[in-house]
Amino acid sequence: MALTTIYTSREGTVVSANPSASSNFLSYRNDSTGTSSNTYTSATTVQIAINAQYTNGRPGSVTIERTFLFFDTSSVAGTITACTLGVLGASPYANQLDSIIVEATAWGGTSSPNLNLTTSDYGDIDFATQYSSQLTTWSTSGFNLFTLNATAIADMNSNNYLNLAVIEHDYDYLGVTPPSSTNDRAGINFQSSNKPIYLNITYTPGGYGNDVNSVSSASIVSINGVASAAIASLNGV
Repeated sequence: MALTTIYTSREGTVVSANPSASSNFLSYRNDSTGTSSNTYTSATTVQIAINAQYTNGRPGSVTIERTFLFFDTSSVAGTITACTLGVLGASPYANQLDSIIVEATAWGGTSSPNLNLTTSDYGDIDFATQYSSQLTTWSTSGFNLFTLNATAIADMNSNNYLNLAVIEHDYDYLGVTPPSSTNDRAGINFQSSNKPIYLNITYTPGGYGNDVNSVSSASIVSINGVASAAIASLNGV
């Protein structure tokens, strides 16, 4: 087994904010398009990066915000077997927001992501494909750690990238109308220079798969300075 750390290629948020909505949370939850989007390319503290807000009445209000992240994992020289996502939280909202990671098709939905999110990326998520279990707390100063599941790992191995969204769990993900006056929200530090958003990846190196001079292939990192992952054969074998 080997370990590597991958940092994001893209970071951003899309929000659907409807300050005079007629109290229909689910219609905005299921919209394909949001009302505003942001792409972060430099250090930015966003106090509300994940949100499920609802006030009943006429006028009522609905705000749903989703964070979208893209990772290029093509540099992993082997088969990924485990992965943890670390997202640096931001203050001041320290409530017990429940969050979850789901599959996304934002940024264009290919291995060559668009430079910027747009409002049309708001609905580019798959509620049926979760990439993690529910996280029931949110740190405002440290990393919030998600253990990615077998589906996320299989997608990384197949696609050489990971396209995901971090969303509120109890109402946005589950598709449940919140009680009136709900405002579940959490902040994220984007593009932090010293604590960037990351994937910690465990993988089995590929390349030459045979023992050499009684040394197990699993223990061989390189031969004559050539990484084992780059060796297809040795002396024709």
